Amino acid sequence: MIKRYYLNEQERQYLDAFLKLNEMHKMLFEKGNPDIPVKFTESICMKALGLKKYKGREYDAVDNNGKTVEIKGTCLPNQGTTFSCKHIAQRYIWFRLDPSNKTIEIIELNREKVEEQVLVCKGRKYIKMDTVTAKTLVKIKY
Repeated sequence: MIKRYYLNEQERQYLDAFLKLNEMHKMLFEKGNPDIPVKFTESICMKALGLKKYKGREYDAVDNNGKTVEIKGTCLPNQGTTFSCKHIAQRYIWFRLDPSNKTIEIIELNREKVEEQVLVCKGRKYIKMDTVTAKTLVKIKY
């Protein structure tokens, strides 16, 4: 079952400002998107999924069962991001922002598929997210 989450007023204002920056970026540079601020994506994912901040730098969060969580965020059309090859999390979450549909999806990634790519690299590994997607957990309409 897909959970619904609603952005509060400050979160909506922050997202609006980012989307304006995103449009300006495209006008100036003709392609690409600026990175979504990590603190924003992590905050929304933690609230929506009931996660707690990880005490340390290796991971982003911990779930109610004590599993470590890595949170990744992209703004479409960007479909990929990099993963650390040093720290293998027990769960992987994708914050997927789609400005054209005014939606955010919080998606659980398939851990085994992520690890197939991450365990064979050194440093960081770029992964196309649609190759490791498992299921949508939360949908946010803004």
